[in-house]
Amino acid sequence: MKHVDLKTLTNQNREYIDKKIHKDFSDLLYQAEIDGKEGYVYFLFEHKSYEDQKVIFQLLRYMTRIWEENFNTKTKKIPIIIPLVIYHGKNVWKIDTRLWKYIEGIEVMPKEIQQMTPDFKFTLYDYSPKSKTEIRGRAIVQAVLEMLKAIRENDKNTLIDGFIYFVSLVEDETDIQLANEIFDLGLVYLMNTEADITKEELLKASLERSDSVQTLAQRLLDEGMEKGMERGIEKGKYDEKLKIALNLQKKGLSIETIAEVTELNPDDVKKLFEKKK
Repeated sequence: MKHVDLKTLTNQNREYIDKKIHKDFSDLLYQAEIDGKEGYVYFLFEHKSYEDQKVIFQLLRYMTRIWEENFNTKTKKIPIIIPLVIYHGKNVWKIDTRLWKYIEGIEVMPKEIQQMTPDFKFTLYDYSPKSKTEIRGRAIVQAVLEMLKAIRENDKNTLIDGFIYFVSLVEDETDIQLANEIFDLGLVYLMNTEADITKEELLKASLERSDSVQTLAQRLLDEGMEKGMERGIEKGKYDEKLKIALNLQKKGLSIETIAEVTELNPDDVKKLFEKKK
């Protein structure tokens, strides 16, 4: 925080392609001034259920590509890159975060050989269920990180508690639009993970709460009603189009013309007329 000027943070949407035409997407790459000079902050999100021992090589590969693209031909310099890893696997991260720890015998090698070998260390933020990493920041940031942490819980009740806590944090966000977007993302994320949980279970759990979290239940109910209304409206529109199609047939229009006017499938129009014969 003392070295990175947060006011200069600019998101860089980039894609790195290796020689095998395999695409690797940078999770989040931000350009920023670091001690008054151009630099980058690189976030790598590890959405794995296990510790990835090769993540450090992945980081090195990305950093090299960033340097290749940002080599200053005038100064012959490359920018500083601060690599950060956000991890939320099932187990606490125990793997070394320094490259030299993976290089066999590097500690006892002569300095001449050590100087030929690259070395760096990344900062790890462990948000696995049993991690002691403190979650700080504004409510919406805490909500997202709490969701990442809760999603790896093996116990369903603990997972539900984590999600409801996520909802309570989202409700504290003053930016209503942002809060709604994060809520929707959190719900979709939860439904699409390996977690064996249903909306009905979330609804039941939230109805049992006496605090503001009950708004979750109302949100889920409203969502169901809204989808039901949408289906009803669509059916109503379809039925109305069928009535128009029959009236147009009486006026002698062709099936192709009727389909074009009503935006119905020609086969549906044909089947409708056959039923009415």
